[in-house]
Amino acid sequence: MELDIIKTVPSGYDPSTQIMRWADMQNPYALPSNKVFVLGKGPEWTADQVLARGMTQIQHNDMSGVSPGDVTALQNAGKTYHSVPITPTLLGIGATGPNEWVGTFPNTYNRLYFPSGLPDYAGGFAYGDSCEISHKITVGETMENTHYTNPDSAFWGGYYERKYERLNARFGAGNWMMAHDYLFINVGPDWHNITEAQARNYFRNPTTLPNYHYLTGTLKRINMFCGSGYLAGMDRDSRYVYDIALKGRMYKDLNRHFVCYWDPEREWMPNMKNGHRMPPGILFRENKMPCPPTITAGLVGAGLHFGAGFIGWNTMGCLAERTQAWKCLPAIPLPTSMISA
Repeated sequence: MELDIIKTVPSGYDPSTQIMRWADMQNPYALPSNKVFVLGKGPEWTADQVLARGMTQIQHNDMSGVSPGDVTALQNAGKTYHSVPITPTLLGIGATGPNEWVGTFPNTYNRLYFPSGLPDYAGGFAYGDSCEISHKITVGETMENTHYTNPDSAFWGGYYERKYERLNARFGAGNWMMAHDYLFINVGPDWHNITEAQARNYFRNPTTLPNYHYLTGTLKRINMFCGSGYLAGMDRDSRYVYDIALKGRMYKDLNRHFVCYWDPEREWMPNMKNGHRMPPGILFRENKMPCPPTITAGLVGAGLHFGAGFIGWNTMGCLAERTQAWKCLPAIPLPTSMISA
């Protein structure tokens, strides 16, 4: 029996890196100006190359090989993304006090960052007047670890009011996107566990949505929310795609931007000793499993079509075993109707 093995090498692939990355497989592609698509650049590719292959922004912490002058030019052109800056980074403060919590959840703060107490509205406004506004897109991390604060705290209202004014002056009114947190701040129900009748009623009466006050209170200047692409057990996989689609459609009605915020690995799976069946065979791992390619492709498509786009977390070191998932990203041409809605 004779066996022929035919290898297809993607155009532009550099075998010396011993790793195949998403940009090796992606043809030149441009999304509409109102869509977001962010993955890791890595050291093998230049900013111009990945932007030509469909990325819309470069992560601020992924500027390897980019000169300081080009970084500034990218920022001024709105081509950079501030990836999960924590509360102290957003405010421009350091750890100057004792690691001591004050109050009870949710009305609590850490004196590590606020030794003199949590600021009021005016104090937050002052932080907003001095904070960084280099990036057109920012997705914060504000709801966990030692830097947690209540999103309903008055200082956030002042902070975002002033930052909103400065972002409008820098990029043009509304021509920027800012999310308070990448995961824990959402408006709306858990779409996995409600009936069709409940879903219809929420769309008909959006003011009844859980956490609707985020649109009218201290976070009213926030114009972007993130949908979790953090997969758990396999039995829920297809639900995530529908969840992203429903959230994207809902936030459009609420006049807010929405992105699918995705982790390439599952957050949970019993024992981890499971396999993904793929064309080349079955991939087994004992630690976190990569997201399956079909669901990854579904999340990308749903995020782009129903929302403002798709942002990948921790995707720079795209390991060989994840390669199959990347083959289902926008290297598969998306219909014009999918990316222009």
